[in-house]
Amino acid sequence: MRALVPMLALLAVALGATCGSASADDPGVIAVLPRAQVLRPSAECRGTLARIATLPDACFLPGDQLRSSGAGTFWSPVTIWLRFTAPELRSPGQPWLLIVSTYALDGDLAVVDRRGTTIATQHFGSLVPVADRPIFSGDLRVPLPDPVPAGATIVARLTGIYTVPDILQLQTVASVAAGDHAAVTNVSLPFAFLNGGALTMALFNLILCVLLRRSIYLFYAAAIAALVFFQVVESGAAWTVLWPQWSVRGEIPVYASWVLYVALIVAFTRRMLDLRRIAPFFDRLVIIAFAVVIVDSIINFAIPDVLLKIGIYAWLDPLVTAAMVGTMLAAGVVAWRRGVSGAPAYVVAFAGSAIGIVIADIAAYEPAIGGATAALAFLPTSYGVAWESVFLAAALAQRVRETERTAARLSEVAFFDGLTGIANRRAFDEAIEREWNRLQRIGGPMAIAIFDIDHFKAFNDRFGHPAGDARLITVAHAIAAAARREGDLAARYGGEEFALLLPNTTLEGAFAIAEAVRERVAAEAGEMELTISAGVAAALAPSDAPTIQALLVSADAALYAAKSSGRNRTERWNTVLGGTPSPVGGG
Repeated sequence: MRALVPMLALLAVALGATCGSASADDPGVIAVLPRAQVLRPSAECRGTLARIATLPDACFLPGDQLRSSGAGTFWSPVTIWLRFTAPELRSPGQPWLLIVSTYALDGDLAVVDRRGTTIATQHFGSLVPVADRPIFSGDLRVPLPDPVPAGATIVARLTGIYTVPDILQLQTVASVAAGDHAAVTNVSLPFAFLNGGALTMALFNLILCVLLRRSIYLFYAAAIAALVFFQVVESGAAWTVLWPQWSVRGEIPVYASWVLYVALIVAFTRRMLDLRRIAPFFDRLVIIAFAVVIVDSIINFAIPDVLLKIGIYAWLDPLVTAAMVGTMLAAGVVAWRRGVSGAPAYVVAFAGSAIGIVIADIAAYEPAIGGATAALAFLPTSYGVAWESVFLAAALAQRVRETERTAARLSEVAFFDGLTGIANRRAFDEAIEREWNRLQRIGGPMAIAIFDIDHFKAFNDRFGHPAGDARLITVAHAIAAAARREGDLAARYGGEEFALLLPNTTLEGAFAIAEAVRERVAAEAGEMELTISAGVAAALAPSDAPTIQALLVSADAALYAAKSSGRNRTERWNTVLGGTPSPVGGG
């Protein structure tokens, strides 16, 4: 969780950077539409830009009427002709620009003087690659002659497929530069900080995926990276940073990047919350929500004018988005209630992200809201990106931690004896092979002691299994107490047999340890009359016993000798010297 603190601090810093007040009215900005005329759609009122500049007023509607009539949103490419008389545009050394704020696929501009002479023309449009525009900018900025003759008529043709009315402004270069500076301070820097921080989190988790080989980290990194990519595309930054040479309709990469993000976050959600197992209904519901997002994107791209005519365009996409994030939130709540680790942080992540995405979505489709400030159009999603990346990382960390705990518990079940609490035969076999291979490389002795409880079956038959289990536990604890060094391992070998692995131990040393265990068991038995027999074998790797099995056979042979010699004793089998077992009695 400590790694999340810098990202939370970054959120606070970025939030503070966007809380400045708006600047006062700029004298270098002139709204065009209130002083413009819009050409009527009639056969008599047509012609070139130069002819339209000279048409009678009867061919035009007031520009404000277009804005107030609600007819300013077009999706099927619609051509609008605007003309207005240039105001006094004399700012020495500060040329004026016509700023086109709509998504105009194609456009032309002409400046015509009072005599009807065209003194300047300019082609522009969103499909013109940024690198080929007269001013390198994602916005449409059309330079005007410097100076513009007094009383000149400016005619603009806009073929657009997006919101059109509040679209044209005249601005000086200084005013544009000041606006760019304010945008950098209030929008671009927070945008870069928030999304850069999210990308850092994604990269870190990608590294974890490679190092730990856990695919869940890859799902997280891909989902966050896709969300950042969607942000970059939707904000328009992609056209200046990623593909300034491309000529492509803006909504294509916007919808494609959005669908990509939803696909990856759905995959991450299903994997992290284990929806297929713990909530099959919500697993199917999340998949359906994703399918609805795809259909919504296709419809908005293919037939937006139909949506406009039936009056659902402005709210359909925000509604689908809200339904999608709501479904993800519901799935997270269900997983939370069913005890899935990481689900609480997942719910917090999507709650913050959902608010940002829905606000930005509404702002994008409602000009009255979205036109108020660029920060409102883009930064809510950026805050959502950062918020989501932080808390999804927390959710993922909790989930992975719980997975590791579960794996550890399973490992205990797999490698430890449930009754005695010491290692089982499987753990012993793996440990002896590991230590044997190590000693084969570096050389050194290895010893094994095998213990067997004397007369255990008769004791069990007489006193019952609970008493027999108590004997097993007593012996196991005594043997485990002898495994003091790194690499030593006490294990239940099978039934009433136990084994003690002693790497880097000579035969004499192992014999002494086994004898101490035998004496301890006898001393602690009390009235139970508990005794054990032990067999010890050792080898000096790599020159002595050829295999692990040979060493085990030697220890087992020594144990058999101890049992045959009266029990309650330790026998040793020197695999180096060979010969018969050497007994040491215990009574």
